[in-house]
Amino acid sequence: PHSSLSHMMGVLTRFLGAPDEAFLIGTSGTINYDALARFANQNEPRILFGTALAFLNLIEQNESIPALPPGSWLFETGGYKGTGRTLEKTEFYQQLEQNFAVPADHIINEYAMTELSSQFYTSGLHHPHRAPHWLRARVINPATNTEVADGESGVLHITDLANLGSCLAVATRDLAVRRGTDFELTGRDPDALPRGCSRTADELLNS
Repeated sequence: PHSSLSHMMGVLTRFLGAPDEAFLIGTSGTINYDALARFANQNEPRILFGTALAFLNLIEQNESIPALPPGSWLFETGGYKGTGRTLEKTEFYQQLEQNFAVPADHIINEYAMTELSSQFYTSGLHHPHRAPHWLRARVINPATNTEVADGESGVLHITDLANLGSCLAVATRDLAVRRGTDFELTGRDPDALPRGCSRTADELLNS
């Protein structure tokens, strides 16, 4: 309940008039497999939202995961770097494809954080994260505090003009490769404090 991502999903479900079982993870930390089956057993495309660690928990619990209807999408966010997991994004997306019958180019990733009012999005593999024009990300060399050249790696510094009531700029410990004015997220500084909404879901499911 204290996660900004949970708040975001709550606002979205109320806006859409979604049913009570729209949330598939209960407060007890268990996945509602019956609701998931009803969600997937439809004749029209669906979109299933979840944190990366919630999807991994669902797959690793070895329950029968229903394939989603053709044309469906997955939306994943939160990441899992800093949790001791070594799963690469390509392998993670292969598992999502196999278990949900959704192609990689129908998997959306959101990169966001509590400190920002805006979000970055990408879909599929090896595509840069993009953002609205009022949001700017720079990939910085932490040793020189200068922006790296195109194709080089560094840490993300983000300026969000929508942050009217708080700090405009955030220096993250997230790692990325510069792709022109966009970036390709690669992980998190291993020495940084683990953070993220995905960890909250992981703790709930493993409590």
